[in-house]
Amino acid sequence: MHLDTEAQVLLLRAPTATSALRERLERAGINTLTESFVDIIDNPSAADQVADIASTNWHGGIVISQNAASYAAKLLSNANQTWPQIPWFSVGPASARVTARYTGLPVTSPWQQHNSEGLLKLPELQQLVQQNWLIIRGEGGRELLADTLTARGAKLRYWSVYQRAQKHVDGHKLWQAAQKVRVIVVTSAEQLGYFLAAMPQEALSWLEQCSWVVPGERIAGLLPFRRNDNVHTAGSAVDHAIANSVMALYKLPGTSTADAHNAPA
Repeated sequence: MHLDTEAQVLLLRAPTATSALRERLERAGINTLTESFVDIIDNPSAADQVADIASTNWHGGIVISQNAASYAAKLLSNANQTWPQIPWFSVGPASARVTARYTGLPVTSPWQQHNSEGLLKLPELQQLVQQNWLIIRGEGGRELLADTLTARGAKLRYWSVYQRAQKHVDGHKLWQAAQKVRVIVVTSAEQLGYFLAAMPQEALSWLEQCSWVVPGERIAGLLPFRRNDNVHTAGSAVDHAIANSVMALYKLPGTSTADAHNAPA
């Protein structure tokens, strides 16, 4: 498909994860509209665990997101504790950069597949018998990583340093403001679920006509409007992968339709 430059892109992402992507797209001449259906807030119980987290003899640690790194850093700093000096891993390059900045240590992340599945392919995470591992994340979320590492022999502990709370958004007003939107970007199953639940019935035909850009097959499979030609997997939730997939839909110089992979039916 070929979109004209009047067509807007709706970015369904938390504000902290949106600014760089929005700037990248707008530098390319693509107008964006941003909304988030999720607020990130403190987890009150996380502070009680700081001393134990800082003093435990860990074999390694995994930071799931940029928010996880930032909230953990704040908790450790408030308690005058330092990050454990251990091998650190992260799901993607953005969270790895943030974690490295806080820890002062190198952080390993998957080279291409920026999700739990990619992380689990790393050679360092294959033999973990009787090892103590820490996973820093938000409350809730996928259990694939923990289940697989446990099956490989690791003794796991979660440190849930923040919570996600549903943010009230007037779906009808958003739909009215999004009349020029022809592409919707969503990188979180939670954002997608809240967004679809908020949309009025009369928005159904608009949702069906939009192109969707998602990180991969897991979220693509949740879309009720999925056809062979309207869902495009970027291969990752990192900004450059999402931006390339969006720009390929506009057929901008330097991109090609190969940058945006149609999700299989």
